Amino acid sequence: MFIAAVLLALLSAGLFVGVHFSRKRLATLIIAKSKTTAELTETATAVGREIGAGGFRELVELVGAIECPEPLVSPLGQARCVAYTMRVVREYEEDIEERDAQGKVTRRTQRGSETLQSDDRQCPFALRDATGVLPVSPVGADFDGMVESVSKFERGEAGTTLRLGNFSLSIPGGLGSGRRRTLGYRYTEQIFPVDRPVTLIGEATDAGGALTVRKGADHGFIVSTRTRQALRGSAETSAKVMGVGGTLAAVGAVVCAVLGVVRG
Repeated sequence: MFIAAVLLALLSAGLFVGVHFSRKRLATLIIAKSKTTAELTETATAVGREIGAGGFRELVELVGAIECPEPLVSPLGQARCVAYTMRVVREYEEDIEERDAQGKVTRRTQRGSETLQSDDRQCPFALRDATGVLPVSPVGADFDGMVESVSKFERGEAGTTLRLGNFSLSIPGGLGSGRRRTLGYRYTEQIFPVDRPVTLIGEATDAGGALTVRKGADHGFIVSTRTRQALRGSAETSAKVMGVGGTLAAVGAVVCAVLGVVRG
């Protein structure tokens, strides 16, 4: 009972942390002011005349299309994009021995996995709307709406070289030795393509010398294929669901702890 209480307490804590981040995201979505690139440029210029360049900073929502003359090319799918995540995972099975309190040994086979290679990248791009263009620095951005470009499993042994697209990786010969037997390798990749309409919510600032949209110190930075209304609805639902789950888990932890004391 005490173990169950601890596990439920940890689950509750994790869910309430999730509630915190969902509410923070929701606050960013509510506070951001809807602007056009022309309005931002005009405002930043006016502020610069009043207090000097580098003093403009505002949390905004922009709607437009991504432009990127030099996009990334994803390593597995060879897709043009402004962001990608890729993983190469070894899947294996291994023999497990377990001894109970009476000394009886049982043997079973279980599956597992380990990540051999991972890569997450973004590149600078611009957002164009009907009034103009603004550069975007994607560092720290939450790319909402990534598209799966590769999902593939291949059987293979240790001591070979994995190849897919521009990716290659030599597998040491001893990797599959011992109790762990290699089943194969799973390739996954997600991309955020170029030339697509997006909603961008972030900080517009001229602090770097030119008006740019980026992640601010106090708010999140979202690049999404969804509308702000859809993002708000998702954040509200997540906060509610995790809040209810966290409360139920906390109650369960208390009940298990009390039962453990009573039975003890």
